[in-house]
Amino acid sequence: RCMGWSGVGLFLSLGVTLAWLRWNHIGLHWGMAFMAVVVLMTVGLMRMVAEGGVYWFQIHTGPFHLVNVAGGAKAVSGAVIAPLMLIYSVLFLDIKTFLAPSAVNAFKMQDESRAARGRFHLAVALAGVATVAVSCVTVLYMVHLHGANGGQSWFYSSGPQYIITQTQRLASGTLGSGGDLNWLFYAIGGLWVLLSVFLRRHFFWWLHPIGFCMMANGLMPALWFSFFLGWVCKKITVGYGGRHMFAMVRPLFVGMILGELLAALGWSLTAQVLGLQNVAIDINRVQP
Repeated sequence: RCMGWSGVGLFLSLGVTLAWLRWNHIGLHWGMAFMAVVVLMTVGLMRMVAEGGVYWFQIHTGPFHLVNVAGGAKAVSGAVIAPLMLIYSVLFLDIKTFLAPSAVNAFKMQDESRAARGRFHLAVALAGVATVAVSCVTVLYMVHLHGANGGQSWFYSSGPQYIITQTQRLASGTLGSGGDLNWLFYAIGGLWVLLSVFLRRHFFWWLHPIGFCMMANGLMPALWFSFFLGWVCKKITVGYGGRHMFAMVRPLFVGMILGELLAALGWSLTAQVLGLQNVAIDINRVQP
């Protein structure tokens, strides 16, 4: 079956990325291996969003974890690891930059609203472009106004320093791999998830494997109770009112999410206009 324009766009994007990596002196085989792991991980996380809803991701695995398990600089030269590590950190490290899984929610909205596919996807793409443009201008303005050291530490100081330090350690082979048996733990985890998928398809009562995957999310200790409350509310609503009641109360919960975002935006703008200092008003309140 033809993949259509989406397939053409996928392969075109992969080709451009590989060409850019090659232009930066990354061997084609290393670039293809890097992209294969990233694409596989992206598809897996998109499936997790489709199965379980919106998640707040912190990825505790990836191509560089696998390199570290295989021996770090002994398996792959530092000249290859260093530039790829920086590219990966910009596009995939932070939970707010991993866009592909979040895009699944847009497709769900299009399916439920029965909106025209082409125009809806165009609106999503334009929204992404507008968001990037506004964010870049806003960040540059705030940095020039207050200085990078006056901004949020993770994004402006400690985060970039951490990435550079970890890249240097991984490229030089001084980053610990967690033990010689670390590869065995990866294998056991992968086999257990595959077994869980098989059992889930044959026995409805078997636990969903998405739960085991999300155990790797470092934010889960702080978020599990929120997910539990959401599940309880949905269970009660569907159990006593059916799908029609679920459709009626869903805007209330969506409004709670939008209300939090608007409150953070509104009070942040208020603090900026009034010149208030050291006012932390955002949605980054989760401390795992």
